[in-house]
Amino acid sequence: MSNFYQLRNFGGNGESIFKEDFIDYFKIPYKDVRDNIIYRKLEVDYIINGDVKIEIKTTNSTNYLYFLEYKLYKKTNEIKTGWFYYSNSNFFVFVLIKTRKIIFLKRTDEFYIYYEKHIKNKYKLIEDDQNTIISYYRKVPIKSLRNFIVEYQRYI
Repeated sequence: MSNFYQLRNFGGNGESIFKEDFIDYFKIPYKDVRDNIIYRKLEVDYIINGDVKIEIKTTNSTNYLYFLEYKLYKKTNEIKTGWFYYSNSNFFVFVLIKTRKIIFLKRTDEFYIYYEKHIKNKYKLIEDDQNTIISYYRKVPIKSLRNFIVEYQRYI
């Protein structure tokens, strides 16, 4: 298993934490669309409050968020845009598995402009070779995103 996927591919656990600590706790109306092929292709896991599309990203890190920009398929030399750009969600919701902290990042034009102008210049693109696919992502300190995120943690 590659480093990138070791750090962030705990999807089911993060989705469960989000549902338990946020949706169920606040009794938010929701639709689970994780098994819907159309929403899966659009990178949407839940629809809350009728029309707010949520994509859950789970990480083992407590200081960084990871943004997949694109993938290169070695066999065909095809490059595909990563979830960071093609997701149809309104929010990326990052679940920090070690602490159960939930970080909301609204996908706005303002954020993408900031990402292009500042994040890309400051944090290098990391290449992660996974046999048949090479993933390219950025490891971004949470503190550098403070103006764009909301953090939540349910205390039990």
